[in-house]
Order: sequence, then structure tokens, then C-alpha cells
Amino acid sequence: MKTPVKHIFLPLTIIILSLTGTITSLNRASLPFKVSTENNHKLAIISITEESAAGEFLIGDVIIEYHGQKIDSHKSLELMTDGENIGDSALIVVNRQGKEISIRTTLIPFYSLRYQIITIPFGMLFLLLGIFVNRRQPHKKEARYFYYAMLSITVMYFFPWRPYNLNPVGLAQFLQFVYLSAYAATPVVFLHFATIFPQEKKRKPRTLFFIVPIYFSLFVIWLNIAYAIATLHSSFLWYQRFSFWFNGFRASFSLCLLLALGLFFHSYFKAREEEDRRKLRWILLGFAIGSFAIIFLWTIPQIIMSHGLVSEEIVLLICAIVPVNFAISILRHHILDIDVIFNRSVVYTLILFVIAAIYALAIGTLAFFVTTMTVQLSIVLSAVIAVGIAIIFEPLRKKIQHFVDKTFFRVRYDYREATVALGEKLKQCLTITETGTALWQHIESTFLPEFGAIYFFKKQTQKFELIIAHHLPEQVAGPEEWQSLFSHSPQTQVFAHCRFVENHSEIMELPRNENLQRKTALLLFLHDEKKEILGMVQLGPKKSGFRFSIEDVDLLRASATQVAQTVERIVLQQELFYEKALAQQLDELSKAKSQFISSVTHELKTPLTSIKMFAELLGAKNLSEEKIKEYSTIIEGEADRLNRLISTVLDFAKIERGTKVFNFQQVELNELIRTTLLLFAYIFKMENFAVQVDFASQNVHLSADPDGLVQIVNNLVANAMKYSLESRSLRIATGEINGYAFLEVEDQGIGIAEEELEKIFQPFYRAQNKQAQRISGAGLGLQVVKNIVDAHNGRIEIKSKPGKGSTFTIFLPMEAAIEKNSHN
Repeated sequence: MKTPVKHIFLPLTIIILSLTGTITSLNRASLPFKVSTENNHKLAIISITEESAAGEFLIGDVIIEYHGQKIDSHKSLELMTDGENIGDSALIVVNRQGKEISIRTTLIPFYSLRYQIITIPFGMLFLLLGIFVNRRQPHKKEARYFYYAMLSITVMYFFPWRPYNLNPVGLAQFLQFVYLSAYAATPVVFLHFATIFPQEKKRKPRTLFFIVPIYFSLFVIWLNIAYAIATLHSSFLWYQRFSFWFNGFRASFSLCLLLALGLFFHSYFKAREEEDRRKLRWILLGFAIGSFAIIFLWTIPQIIMSHGLVSEEIVLLICAIVPVNFAISILRHHILDIDVIFNRSVVYTLILFVIAAIYALAIGTLAFFVTTMTVQLSIVLSAVIAVGIAIIFEPLRKKIQHFVDKTFFRVRYDYREATVALGEKLKQCLTITETGTALWQHIESTFLPEFGAIYFFKKQTQKFELIIAHHLPEQVAGPEEWQSLFSHSPQTQVFAHCRFVENHSEIMELPRNENLQRKTALLLFLHDEKKEILGMVQLGPKKSGFRFSIEDVDLLRASATQVAQTVERIVLQQELFYEKALAQQLDELSKAKSQFISSVTHELKTPLTSIKMFAELLGAKNLSEEKIKEYSTIIEGEADRLNRLISTVLDFAKIERGTKVFNFQQVELNELIRTTLLLFAYIFKMENFAVQVDFASQNVHLSADPDGLVQIVNNLVANAMKYSLESRSLRIATGEINGYAFLEVEDQGIGIAEEELEKIFQPFYRAQNKQAQRISGAGLGLQVVKNIVDAHNGRIEIKSKPGKGSTFTIFLPMEAAIEKNSHN
């Protein structure tokens, strides 16, 4: 795959600019001594850097003139030397003990060979890391911003201060513009990076990102104008202005870096995933060390004292950790155990900072009160302070360690508070899963292990069921491998890896098996009062790098006891609920059975009584033909009613056993309904029902089971008649709509409450309406209807209001349904 031109052009441009900046910077000239502004605001020599000048200049000489120009500050002297070349002769007038002495000396290189050896490879490190990260993850925003940051930092690295007497005229000013632009771009890019890594912030400070680039752009323009006027006209006044504003530029740079650091801290404490925190710990470690070096070892001292606390090479070396940590965080944050590194680094950096502050404060305070301090006195005071610091070191280390642990790793806890807090959570748990979640939250907030798992032991299957898994490694041994532990040592509660847990007589060591010991630090078994296994907790090592202490194990034991009691309570409650539900179900079934037998008996008895009575009347003598016909019709109608009831019961039995068979064939719906309604002629007449028939104008053909359709019509019509107490009228309609044939049965009966519409298809269900309760019935008809409709891939719609009647509409597909000649 070809590399895009832009991916080559930009780094190549940076390399060319960096080489140009390096070459010009190496030509910067300097005097063979170092100077500093004393309390009397005079520029005095503080050290001799060139042996050849040791006899000419003495420490304490005050610089007065340079080539006839009055020198009153470090910056004015810097302006003069930056306009000359290495090897040029310089005439300097110094004041030595009240005498003015003119001395001619030779200018030497400002940057040493050591500086060049350090700068070039470490400058290339920034560039190469930026290119590498961007090439590995070109589609990620954080990789691109890191890449741009590394490019700007590379320019800063290769563009230290340089002479301004370059040819052609304007080259030095252009290079200064490049340097200042890179200087300004670095904090802006870091601010953007801080808002998208590791997760993009939902609310970005858009106003800030609009103002900051404009602010730095204006600053760069103004600084370049001041630098150009100062260097092109050798103006001390404009050079002082440039120096003043450049110090403000440095301060703004530092503030932006601190703001970016603050955004990273905000992301750290708001991060929901430990994976994001791990990435940010790499960032914070590198960013904090690099920022500390730049701000406190170089930038602030430059503003206050005109020179850094350490040499520039040392600052560059320290800053090299920044790109390395950023690259690791973006690409391979698991490469090392950042938790241990971060913990140790933060602790000892804070200790060093506090000790240095105490030492500086003590020396400064004593120097303030003791105006004249001899060498002997200063040595004695330093020794006393050093002894004092040594005495407070260990308590100070413990305090800082506690602060870091509490803030980042949370390994300190109050035993009683932790136990009470867990107990309160467990009181609210109603399931095993809720209990496991509460236990894990307690463990994670207290100990912060690398991973963890909680298992519940099922007695029925004699196996562990995983309840909670947090960052569980794939290679870690599961509960099956640990099965032998609790089977051979049923009374033992804690097993531990000696590398991660402090030794104690009550703690059993894990088997010396590499596969079993891999990554697992501690196993905790949960037992009930009978010492039977209830569950298991598996924990990895602490992220802090510390071992589990005896106090930790004691707290875990107490927590396990609380959880075991909760699990026992939940299991007992579940058993009681199950028994109660089972008893209630059996009671309801018994009542339904009794009601069914009573209803069916009544339903069977009514037609049988009629059949018997009219059969006896038919045996009487001297009956007219009209009476014989009338009695025969009654017997036939009651027999049909008896047959419908028996068919419904038999169909329900087949459905329950799964033996109901449907035979699909072409059926004409209107004709089938007409034939079925003839069987109701006697009932309609006896019950004085008015039946309105609204059949489709055309024949309605569909593939269906004829007996099933007859059963649907029988049950719907019978139900409509049964629940029509006052208004005795029915409406039966058919038709076609959207590829479906429909059958509609409407009555003006007592209706059905809305909350009961879904329950009426349950077997044996009777509506809770008092009127419905007085009406006899088996409660099977609608369940049979639903089963038949489902077998035809159809659906049922119901419209009903109490006191207004009900409308049942059956929709059946017109096209041939999938053959249902299977048990349903």
C-alpha cells in the first residue's frame, strides 16, 4: 500500500526545518563565563567556563560595557553576543573592586558537545514516536493529535536560541517565527488531546478552544515583531520588551500544560472503565514528570533567575519520558504494570518535593534572620536540617503513601465501616445475583483487585454457576479446577498464593500447580451453618502492587460470613415462596377441577333430562303427527347440544395431550356456517334468539380444517347465547380483508371487563363478574377456539364493554396454510 504524500511531506519538512535550526543554533556564540544579576542589580560574573579566561576574569567582576555599549542586564549582554560569531574578539569593561578594567576575550560556542549529543537523538525520538503511533492507528483522533504534538515538540527541540546575524537577512527572524509557532502549537494540541483521550468528552469547552489559538497566534505575531526590531536594529529597549513578553508567553505555555493535566485528572476520576484509568495513569505519569521538569526546573526559574535550576540537557532528558508514556498509553498500555510504577513514582516524587520544600523553607528562614552566615554555620545548619528531615521521612512517606492509595488505589479502609456498609447493602438483596453484585462492589471499592469472579454453588447439579465476572483473564483457572480444594478441605475458607497474600497459619496455600496458580491471588469459599459449600470468590492481585494483608483476609472472611447468611436467607425465602405458590396452584387447580366437574355435570344433565322426558312422551299413545315431529325435533336439538359439549371436552383433552390433528382442505366459509347454524335452530327457537346473518356477497374460500371451523362457530355462538341475558339477538358476519377471511360473532350480552380480555382464553377461567359467575359453563370453549385459530396461523380480535355486549372476530389466512397435520 502506497504511503500518502502528506504523510511524507510534513515529517520531511519538519526534518529540514529541524536541521536548519540545529545548524544555526550550534553557531551561537557565548562569553567564556556565566553572569547573574546581584541584589544591587549589577551584572556580575559567577563562574568561569573556559580555562583560558580564568586568568583574565575573576568571579565577582561586574560587567559594565561590551564593545563600548553600556550593559545593565543579562538580556542586553545576550543581545550583543547573539549578534556575533564563535571566535570573534570581544572587548569587555569590568569593574573590579572599584577599578574599571578593559579585557579582550574570544567568544566560545554557547552549546557544548554534550548538549548536541543529547539534543539530536532525543529530538528524533519525538518525531519517530509521533510517526510510529500515527502509522499504527491512523484512524484514531488521539493518534493524530499525538502526532501533531510530537511534530511541534520536535521543532522546539531543534530550535533553541540562535544567533541573528544570519544571511540572508530575515532568515533568523523567520526561524524565530517557526520556533514560536511550534512553541504555541504544543499546548493547544495537548489541550485538544486531553478532551478526546481516552474517551471524547461530551461537553467540550468550545469557547476555550476558540480563544486559546487566537491568543497564542497574536502572542506569536507580537513576539516576532519585537524580536525582529530588536535584532535588526540592535535595540536594547525592544529586546527587553521581547524578553518581558516572552516570559509571559512561557507562563501561558505552562498554564495550558497545567490545564491539560487538569483535564486528564478530570477524565481519570470520571472514567467508568478501569481500562481507561490504566491508560490515563501512563499519561499522568509521563505528563506530570515532563511538565514538572519544564515548568519547575526550567520555565519558572528562567522567569525569576534568568537560568534554569538544572542544565537544559537534563531537562531534555527528563522530558523524553513524555512521548514514550503517551505512545505506550495509546498503543500498548498493558506492556508494564503501570499501577506499581505509578504508585511508587507518585509517592516518592511527592516525598522529594515536600522534602525539598521543607529544606528550602528552613534554609531561607534561617538566612533571613541570620544576615551573615559563615561557611561553618551553614554546614552545621544544613546537617541539623538533614537530620530532622531524616527523622520525619518515614512518617511523611506513610502519610503520602496513604494519600496516594486512598486517591488512586483505595487500599486503606475502616474495618467497621466497611462491614456495616456491606451489611446494609445485603439487607436490600432479594436474589443471589444482587448479593453477588453487592459483594463485588464491596471488594472492588475496598481492595481494587486486578480481576475477580463470584460463583454460586448449585446443590442440584453439584456445579458452580458464575454470578459476577470482572476483567477475568481467559487463562485463569475456573471453579472446576478448584473443585478438589473444598472437597478435600471442606472446613477451610481461604486459599492464597503466597506471592500475593501475607502468610498466616489460618490461610491455606494454593496447590503448587502453575496452571492453577496462574494470576489467582486468593480463593474464598462461602459456607453455610452446616459447613456446606455455598459459593466461591476468586480474586487477582491488588492493583497497588501490595500483598493482601492479614487484616484484608479477616475483612474478607467477615464479608463472606455476611454474604453466606444472606444467601441462606434468600434460598429459604425462595423455597417458602415456591412451596406457597405450589400450594396455591394446587388449591386453584382443585377448585377449577371441582368447578369443571360441577359445570360439565350440569351441562350434560340438562340436555339428557330433556331427551329422556321427550323420549317418554313419544312412547305415549294417540300422539298426533305434529306432536311426534315436535318432540323429535326437541330430542334432536338436545342431542346436538350434548354432542357439542362432548366435542369441546374431547378437543380440550386432545389439545392438553398434544394429540389434536387438523386436516386442511378447501372450505367455503359461508356454506359451512349456514350448515352449522342449522344445528342451532332448535336452541334459537327455544331461547327466543333473533339471529342476523351478514354473509359476504361472494363465496369465501380458504384452506382450513372443517371440523375445526365448526368447533369455532359452535363455541362462539354458544358463548354469545349463554351470556346474553336480556337482549337476545346475535349478529354473524363473514368477509375478506387484506388476504384474510373473517368470521364475526356479535352479541348484546353482559360484556367483558378490559383487564380480563387476555385471561378468558385460559382453561377453566371464569369472569369475575357476578352475572357471569351465576352462569354455568366448563370454561373450555374459548381455549379450544384459540388453539384452532393458532393452528390456522390466524388471530382473534375482541371488542367488548361491560353491559354493552362483545364482538369476537376470527381472521384466517385465505391462502393455503402450512399443513398442520402434526400434533399441536
